[in-house]
Amino acid sequence: MNYLAAAIRHKRIQAGISQVQMAAALHIGRQAYVAIERGNTPAAEKHLAHIARILGCSSRHIQEIAEALANEDLQRYTAQRLKLNQLEQQSKELALRIGRNREAIANLSNHIH
Repeated sequence: MNYLAAAIRHKRIQAGISQVQMAAALHIGRQAYVAIERGNTPAAEKHLAHIARILGCSSRHIQEIAEALANEDLQRYTAQRLKLNQLEQQSKELALRIGRNREAIANLSNHIH
């Protein structure tokens, strides 16, 4: 994910400005602006100061939003990774139990016959 692009989009929506209005204010086409918000072009950094002025904030503020979005993703990833590790451990424990149960069934079966 391009966090700078996401931060720009977040601030634009918060400001109630359309993509068409942003493109016009930047003197670029709508598709070029859409590419900025999608992170498909390095133009976001090139236009950041102008974008910030249009949105009524500083470049640093947009960068801080981008950092916060990145941190949120990192926290989500860390929590998901922890959960995955727990599930992997539970899976290993269940596999061991299944193996022991199979051995016990085989032993019982041998005693019956």
